[in-house]
Amino acid sequence: MNLPLLKVDEIGDALELLIDAPVDSTTLRRIYAKSGGLVKIACAMAEVATIEGRLKLLDGSWVAVDELWSPGLAPMIRSKGLSLDDTDSTALEELALAGLTSAENAIDLIGQDTLRRLVSRGVVAIEPSGANHWVTVTPPLLAEMLSRQSVIPAMTSKSSVRALSGLPGAATGLRPQRELRIGPFTPQLLRGLTERRLKVLGETQAAWDAEPSGATALAYISVLVNEGASPEKVLTFIDQASDLIKSREHRAWIRVWEARVRAYGMGDLERGIELLTAVDDLGEFHGLVDAARIRMQCDLGVIPPDAEQLLGGANRLPLTVQHEMQWALVALLIAKGHLTRAEQTLALISSSDPNVFSVRVQAFSSLIALFQGDYKRASRLALSGLERAADDLDPEMIRFYIFVISLIVALRGQGVDVARIRETLTGLGEKPLFPQVSYLGIYVCSIIIGKGTRAELTHLESELEQLNTRESTMPGTSRAWAKARLVAAAGATEQAADLCWDDALRLLARGGRLAAAFVGVQSLKHEFRKDRAAAVASWLSDIDSEVLDAALAAVIAADGEDARAMFEVLPRLVASGQIQSAVEGYRQLHAFPETRADATLSARAQTDESQFLASLEHGGRDLLRPGTTMELLTPREAEVARLIAAGLTNRQIQKELVLSIRTVENHRAHVMRKLGAKTRQETLEAIRAWMSAE
Repeated sequence: MNLPLLKVDEIGDALELLIDAPVDSTTLRRIYAKSGGLVKIACAMAEVATIEGRLKLLDGSWVAVDELWSPGLAPMIRSKGLSLDDTDSTALEELALAGLTSAENAIDLIGQDTLRRLVSRGVVAIEPSGANHWVTVTPPLLAEMLSRQSVIPAMTSKSSVRALSGLPGAATGLRPQRELRIGPFTPQLLRGLTERRLKVLGETQAAWDAEPSGATALAYISVLVNEGASPEKVLTFIDQASDLIKSREHRAWIRVWEARVRAYGMGDLERGIELLTAVDDLGEFHGLVDAARIRMQCDLGVIPPDAEQLLGGANRLPLTVQHEMQWALVALLIAKGHLTRAEQTLALISSSDPNVFSVRVQAFSSLIALFQGDYKRASRLALSGLERAADDLDPEMIRFYIFVISLIVALRGQGVDVARIRETLTGLGEKPLFPQVSYLGIYVCSIIIGKGTRAELTHLESELEQLNTRESTMPGTSRAWAKARLVAAAGATEQAADLCWDDALRLLARGGRLAAAFVGVQSLKHEFRKDRAAAVASWLSDIDSEVLDAALAAVIAADGEDARAMFEVLPRLVASGQIQSAVEGYRQLHAFPETRADATLSARAQTDESQFLASLEHGGRDLLRPGTTMELLTPREAEVARLIAAGLTNRQIQKELVLSIRTVENHRAHVMRKLGAKTRQETLEAIRAWMSAE
């Protein structure tokens, strides 16, 4: 298995000779991504997949009908890592999970000496290409084998988000809580997306030119919308093609696309809804228009009170109508917080055609699992789903999965460097014409999870405001949530709480109860008010969301300084992936009068916290900070903070920095406010935790 790597067409030729028929293009790309261009791995995958029924011959081509990896390949892969010591084995795993990466990034990840050792052992290869050098594990499929040993299955294809293995948890019975890290788009993925976009656009345009019809017109419109053509160009083509639209189904679809272009692309929601309301007789295909209208109102407007009733009677309609109505119902139920029913509807869609809809079903399932409090399942589904979307070069699903993963990272309380976020946003390209919800959500979550200067985050917020996209009733897409983070970081926690609360009331009025409760909880985290907590509790009574139930219980316990209630809710926070909130909960628990006065409670708190932190990657150092990050301290405040941590008094800091005593006192007050610390000891602990993470 020597380099250089083969091109995708060369792999395709080899596979065709091996299994006596061509492999369809989507399946071939998936094999190529997983084999890293190594023909022996690709052939082994194809042979095992045909034997196990993962590849099936359909219409003269081999097509993947299931995951391509088989445990039968593990012995061939595992032997590559058995002779390494623990240090090199860990480094090999990190490289394997990173996929194809530059030599510079590989050195940052594992160190130059370790990289040289692995190359000399023949388990890692460096391939020059232009001015860069690319590093990959040989074979790349070692990532698959290693990921199946991790708590959160890692992405192994060359796509945009990686779960990197960390330190094992202590022997406490707690399973390790691994970080989710956002990595850059690789050249292969970007090139593949570009090639696919051009190919599909060319094919659909050629089909229209060769045989103008309703079917070829709709296919071309769909591609124009998906590839980000201007609204004017799409509407012009719709006008040209309208005379060819004869069937009721095609007439329904062209009306749907025109409404979407006007509502999502041109911001004219009223016109979009009007187009989907005043329609000619479409017979059994009228459900397509109803589904599109309700989905549009969920995304951009007010959810109609009769929406569930309209979407509930699809059983005897054509299959394509049933599916569209069911997808709209899933979005509606999630917006309302009826997550169990949304999951049941997804099961109906999946049972009707599991191969066609599996990636999309998995995307919504990961979002539902996240709010149900099943953090591990949500992470597993999102990571593996993004791998499949990247293998299939599906930009819509790539965006959706990145949104879900960003939301998971935000709820966990992790930070991501703004530079890395920039790479991800650049890789996503321009705002799509439709759908836009996930693209908006990625921007919102980027501000929540961003680690950088105030100027960098403010610039991200400015870009978010310029998106000119109406806010959705989908949780995690609230501009107010992002703005409140920056306002709170500047010390205006009351203003931050009001921003979130006002937005929660707007979302509630629109029918988005889950998003309203989500932003309402964020408001309480900025500033607790009993009347608002009671309102959020009433909203949650009609919502089956463990992640929000646990978050609300935690802020109520903190406000009441109720140690026993906090002990009860902390395991729920951990299980639902709210790690930052759990870290903060333990800090608050130690300060409760009840805990300080009771030696037994105090000892239990210390033991539980030690076990919890030992289960986190890096001992949780990256999360031992308040929600308003230390990165937002000014350079002078950071300088004062480090001197405080060194034990210097205000007078000593004054002499060290040649400042007035009043200026030093002001800087100390700013540091304490931004860190959310009230006492000298809390300030020392917060500063030292930040310095350790740095």
